[in-house]
Amino acid sequence: EQGRATGVRLQGGEEYRARMAVVSNVDPGQTFLQLVGAEHLPAEEVERVEAWQMNESALFGAHMVLKEPPRYAVAEKYPDLIRKISDAGHEVGCHSYFHRLLYEMSPDELRTDLDRCLTVLRKVSGQPVSVFRAPGFSMKQECYWAYPILREFDLDIDISVVPASRDHGGISGFPRQPFQLQTDSGDIRVFPVSVLDLAGKTVPFSGGGYLRLFPLSLIRHGFSQNVAEGRPCMTYIHPREVNVDQPRLKLPMLKYFKYYVGMKTVQPKL
Repeated sequence: EQGRATGVRLQGGEEYRARMAVVSNVDPGQTFLQLVGAEHLPAEEVERVEAWQMNESALFGAHMVLKEPPRYAVAEKYPDLIRKISDAGHEVGCHSYFHRLLYEMSPDELRTDLDRCLTVLRKVSGQPVSVFRAPGFSMKQECYWAYPILREFDLDIDISVVPASRDHGGISGFPRQPFQLQTDSGDIRVFPVSVLDLAGKTVPFSGGGYLRLFPLSLIRHGFSQNVAEGRPCMTYIHPREVNVDQPRLKLPMLKYFKYYVGMKTVQPKL
């Protein structure tokens, strides 16, 4: 009205008047050329909008209302892949169904997640599935309530603790040796992620982004340091980290570095 957006008219004809302003959460092209309409805009404004392009510094967000968290269940979508892994003699473990960080879940949410995940994995693989690894190694001190719940589902091995401060979790000062933890639901064997002491700090070194980023000499030093102290070492990778030809996503610079740095070095290091 009179050159101003004053409300919204839905496809069904319902109208909603704005009290203060009309805010759009779609890109400039959809907002001005489709919703407002190019015929209501000055020619120079239309040219500016038509010339707009999303670049590496552009921020895009999408908000969705879902009945449940999005699913990340590979076993459900590609059961033959899990059968091949099992048939090749590998042990199948549980990495959760919805891939949610432990410290963002309630006990009941964890039970629901484990029930769905283990039902699928045990059916597809034919294995008992007794190993758990939390998404993002997100076991924190405030998440110790999760251990009895793991045992409720017959999970008796956990690999969710990084004994160092880090994003998504980490427990500084946590024991580095594997040990058996007693819970009200039964015992569980805990295998902390391998770490090394470096320049007065404790850091992971042997898997994921650390394996890709660190030079082989430092990784070997980490293994030697742990072996000298009588500790076994573990390494871990994501499948994408040995697929150097995978399509590369357009990500912000820091996240792109985190996801793809050192990809070609993984197989030689292993």
